[in-house]
Amino acid sequence: MQSSIESLHLANRYLKSADHIAYVTYPLVKDNKLIVAVLENLSSAVTNAMDALLQHEKINRSINTIPESFELRHQVLASLAVKYNISPSEVGLITDLRSMVHQRKKSAMEFIRKDKYILWDTSQGKIEELTMDLMKGYLIRAKPLIIKINGVLQNVRRF
Repeated sequence: MQSSIESLHLANRYLKSADHIAYVTYPLVKDNKLIVAVLENLSSAVTNAMDALLQHEKINRSINTIPESFELRHQVLASLAVKYNISPSEVGLITDLRSMVHQRKKSAMEFIRKDKYILWDTSQGKIEELTMDLMKGYLIRAKPLIIKINGVLQNVRRF
């Protein structure tokens, strides 16, 4: 596993990439495939930020081990949320983004229609519409979470 500083650095890079794609590249190119790029970068950003905080907690001996499965790591983060002033909606954001990425991977068909990227799960008959406005909303919600985790690890980052 990576160190907390490396995970935080990756989280910041993924967040910058998602922000750049959403606010600079997409308005210029108008390619709806970039919606997926923003989604994947955002999901990676919040997951790496969560991992960085958990690694920090393990180093400070607040937790004994970091669970391997995402669900258990998410539960540990939820239990630490009050300590670091992380709201339940920010904790839920991590699950929302991960489930969208997972749904995209298991989706039988995906296509672009107007300004939407459509994911269609034929086995369940579910249709998920992804738009750049939706991704920008998630980006706006993800920034404070990553800023809080940067603040927690600020002292660790000093060499």
